[in-house]
Amino acid sequence: RAVFREAASRLEAVLASGGLARLPSAEATLLAILGESLLRSADSPAWDEPAYAVFERAAEAFERAARASTDRGLVRERLWNAVTALSRAADAAPPPAVSDVAARYDALAAEFIARFPATADAQALTIRRAATGQLDREEAIAELAAIPESSPNFVAAQRQAVRLALEAYRAANGADRAWTAARFVRLARPLVSAGLAESSPSDEVIDLSRLVIEAMLATRPVDRDGVSQLIDAIEPLASNDTNEELLYRRAELALAEGDFERARSIAGRLAEGSTAFAEAAPRLFFRYALDRLRAVAPDPAAMDEVPPEVAARARDVVEAAEAALSVTDDEGMRGDLATRALIAASLLLRDAPSQAAIDSSADLLGLVEAHAPGARASVDARRAAAHLAEVRGDREAALAEWRAVSSGLPATELAWFEARYHIIRLVAAADRERALAIARAHVAVHGETAGPSPWGSAILRRLRELQRVEPRSDTP
Repeated sequence: RAVFREAASRLEAVLASGGLARLPSAEATLLAILGESLLRSADSPAWDEPAYAVFERAAEAFERAARASTDRGLVRERLWNAVTALSRAADAAPPPAVSDVAARYDALAAEFIARFPATADAQALTIRRAATGQLDREEAIAELAAIPESSPNFVAAQRQAVRLALEAYRAANGADRAWTAARFVRLARPLVSAGLAESSPSDEVIDLSRLVIEAMLATRPVDRDGVSQLIDAIEPLASNDTNEELLYRRAELALAEGDFERARSIAGRLAEGSTAFAEAAPRLFFRYALDRLRAVAPDPAAMDEVPPEVAARARDVVEAAEAALSVTDDEGMRGDLATRALIAASLLLRDAPSQAAIDSSADLLGLVEAHAPGARASVDARRAAAHLAEVRGDREAALAEWRAVSSGLPATELAWFEARYHIIRLVAAADRERALAIARAHVAVHGETAGPSPWGSAILRRLRELQRVEPRSDTP
């Protein structure tokens, strides 16, 4: 180190003299040698400045040498040495100085990558910048995925790309979730295939395979054969806890195939488990049952009758909600489950409901009131409460719920017309003349159709019934 420190001092003196100004090639060579001398002596106690400052001087010398060079190979070598020196300076710098040094490093690294993108050094820089968060995630994934298979950095780049793609998938919501899942699967599958082809796949490969299976089930359409084959491949290698997760994924796969009964059978095996997946299975079924119901009954306000298929799916939702609630202790989650199940409860309470439907609906409403009181004022909750009150014989309570729906919505919403119909119907049971006045006033405002289907025509039918004159008896 002392030799290099002495050489650096002598070189600095020569360069400072200005004698090489007319020999740029020689000056560039000496600058490169100075950079190397400073790099090798940076931690020498003979320097009266901290090591990071000496590394910075080395980087400056290499950068000046690169700028003064005309040979592309020498430019690449010297610019790379400058990047390396700044990297070491950033690692050695104290907190007050590190941000400035890191900024210089980032700028020079970006320049090197831009000027020499196909080199292994540039690819290594890209991997490092991606790993340390110096690149935007989407930019990093694109750059890492573009590194060719022939590069010595290919595997490292793929691992970083997979890590970042997993982060993006985990953070995605809504429509972004499916495509980020598909991208993660596309990037990770080659690593999984290579790992599973080994004689003894590592735990890392098993863990990555589990994540790929999860993401495959989040893509649309689901690659059902691919999911099944990957589960089959890792199941013999997995621990008991992982096997419970794989059972859960098999249940998800069965649901993706539309085989509700097979999924239910798999979930029955999971019920005896001890992991979070055993508790998650009933919630999975609830979400699936609710999606199936919404597919045929997206808006209960649009239905004046409940077809058998809709009623059957509504029963599945209520049963799934009860199963999910039985394994859920969190009060907020219980309130959310009950709130979302009320759409099914309101459908089951129409047209001579069973006692089981009445009891289940009452339990769900009670849970909403206890754990999600804000949701009690929702249209779904009030609709369910109104039907429940009516089947229990409490006409006034039912009227109060429908009036709350009517007063809480604009007179353009379908549920508003639904509420007006039920108000007229329930009032007519006790006061025909008052109900007739309400119906006539409604038609006067909303015209000859009395509103959108099905409630406009239902209100007109009720009006005709109320206008029908009862035959008088002449017998005193």
